[in-house]
Amino acid sequence: MFRHEHRVRFAEVDAAGVMFFSRALEYCHEALEALLDAAPGGAAGLMRERDLGTPTVHVRADYRAPVRYGDTAVVETGVLAVGDASIRLRHRISRLSDGEVSATVEHVIVTARMSRFESVPVPPDLRALFARHLVDRAGPRAGEPAGHCP
Repeated sequence: MFRHEHRVRFAEVDAAGVMFFSRALEYCHEALEALLDAAPGGAAGLMRERDLGTPTVHVRADYRAPVRYGDTAVVETGVLAVGDASIRLRHRISRLSDGEVSATVEHVIVTARMSRFESVPVPPDLRALFARHLVDRAGPRAGEPAGHCP
């Protein structure tokens, strides 16, 4: 599992003072970028120097508990599968203060040549990076009770 923390800012909450639902996807993308920073040149280098991106092609989110202004959201990202040109991820967002799960997100990305916006095979170095975060598929899916995010 890859772990990333995000302090919830005032601009990220709704009128009730809780994380606006779409921010969960932003937090997951932020965690993905942090994970990709371990690749040569980092996430930005993938796009700038290698013309390689990881656009999202599918996402599913289930919300369970609020994250409030001032909380630290912990995003744990596991890789379920690495295909020829796609990667299936599962993110679990929880509150640092008590560990309660706020949301689970299933997320599929593809590797793409950004100048042509067409999919390409996952490069060997990224395949190895994602393989380091492989988790068991048998665990809970988004929306199911989870003690651990596989």
